[in-house]
Amino acid sequence: RKGLRRLSSVIEGNSSQSSSSMCIPLSSWRKMMSIVRPDLKNNPWIYDLIFAASSNTIKTAEQFGGDPALNYDEFCECCHSVNLKVKKTVEESHGRTKSFIPVSAVSKSLMRLRAFLKWLVLDTNFEYILQFVLSVVSVSAIICNSDKTKVSDDIIRVLEGSVAMLFTVAVMASIAARGRKFWVKMSNQVTFAVMISMLSLYATIEFWDEVTYDQLDSALSMLYLVVVLRSILFIRFHPEVTSTIYSIRLILPMLLRVFVVFLSVMYAFVMVGGSLFENSLLGNSDLKKTAYHDFHYDDLNFSSFWSTFLLLYQCLLGPNFPVFIEAVADAHGSWTAPLIYFCVYYVVVVVFVQNVVVAFILEA
Repeated sequence: RKGLRRLSSVIEGNSSQSSSSMCIPLSSWRKMMSIVRPDLKNNPWIYDLIFAASSNTIKTAEQFGGDPALNYDEFCECCHSVNLKVKKTVEESHGRTKSFIPVSAVSKSLMRLRAFLKWLVLDTNFEYILQFVLSVVSVSAIICNSDKTKVSDDIIRVLEGSVAMLFTVAVMASIAARGRKFWVKMSNQVTFAVMISMLSLYATIEFWDEVTYDQLDSALSMLYLVVVLRSILFIRFHPEVTSTIYSIRLILPMLLRVFVVFLSVMYAFVMVGGSLFENSLLGNSDLKKTAYHDFHYDDLNFSSFWSTFLLLYQCLLGPNFPVFIEAVADAHGSWTAPLIYFCVYYVVVVVFVQNVVVAFILEA
């Protein structure tokens, strides 16, 4: 109320008047409303309607002549009720205006369909799910269309038709939901051009007998690849995917430090193992009757840096850990050094370092 009193005094330019005698004329009210609510300039009659509704003296249209005024209490009531009354008045006026516009049943159906598509595309995850399915089907079509796979032509045609149908549905639904905003982005224009190109190729194959699928396989595969890339980029902007990428970016520096520690420990064990058991497993005929040979671990030996690293990494994964201990012990001729080496490796790397890395990832 103090703010309204100050506002009324500013309008009148006289702050010495009392609340009961202070008057706000209609001209000042119109000027104030044009500043406070510029969105109602197209409907200036609303100013007068609110002014008349708050006044106790204005009852007829003739009383608007001569610039009538409101006292302070009426001015406060007028200001407090302006938003609600303006909202109701505008809605009622729009409702009266719409009632004179004839709308056919087809137009109503189209409007409802567009509203449904707008809700489906913009307010749900339908578009992201559709893009994910589209990318999976496109990759399947590219793989099945290669020469290395033995897939029947009927399955390939079904996959290709599914790609064209899903992609067309996705683009047309986006156009119907976004309207003119769809054409603002260059990426959407390229997407529409890809859809037209894909449909043109299918129409050419269907209605032109001289052209076959085999002649346009490369062009269709390129379009499928564009569809896959577009789907991946589209899914990337999903809020959950974006938050996941942001989390990975935050933990990546610390994860790299932990990974460097892991590689340093592995490097130390590789060098020690290479110096202790060098060439002990390479070409050893005594190991042909052991589980080491039965599991085809012959290439995992201590003959080089990478073979030693792969052997220790296989031990890190867990299965067949005793197989390597037995093979190294048989080739080395003693169980002492292999047992100590692999036990220390198991405690340091498998039990400690690996669990620290996993705990860090889960905690992050």
